Amino acid sequence: NFYYLKMMNTKKTIVVAVALSFAFGAKAQTLQEGIKMLNYERYETAQKILTPLASDARANYYLGLAQLGNEDINGARATFSKFPEDPANIAGLARVAFAEGNTTLGTQKALETASKAKRKDWEPNKLAADALSVEGGNPSMAIEYYTKAMEKAPDDLEMKIAFGDASQK
Repeated sequence: NFYYLKMMNTKKTIVVAVALSFAFGAKAQTLQEGIKMLNYERYETAQKILTPLASDARANYYLGLAQLGNEDINGARATFSKFPEDPANIAGLARVAFAEGNTTLGTQKALETASKAKRKDWEPNKLAADALSVEGGNPSMAIEYYTKAMEKAPDDLEMKIAFGDASQK
């Protein structure tokens, strides 16, 4: 009888573990779908996909980018402000400032983003560079931060393309 109960508990544990892995996998897949729609400039669709996921800082960042793509600057500011310590969302606030023509605040937020980079962490530098490379930003400063990020992640092709784009501005 004890052996039977132990087997039932093990089966329940396995079922719960499988269910959780599907749930996390589905969320990650949906986030990727939202990013894909954002890359295709299908901002409305991206917003629909990303809105239910916005309790996650990264999904929230991409939701804010979709809102910026739809020229909803106030909505994007509110979205990015939900995670005030997250480097991606700080970079999003930099993009909002640049969109509003506030170069000083945009640059300040981009520098704040870059300051979050730890020793081997390249992503805050890339996020800062991405923000600085938008219209109204500072392309020469963006190149500086892309260079710093590429020193730590030399094989990132997306970053190399963004670096090339910033170099042509």
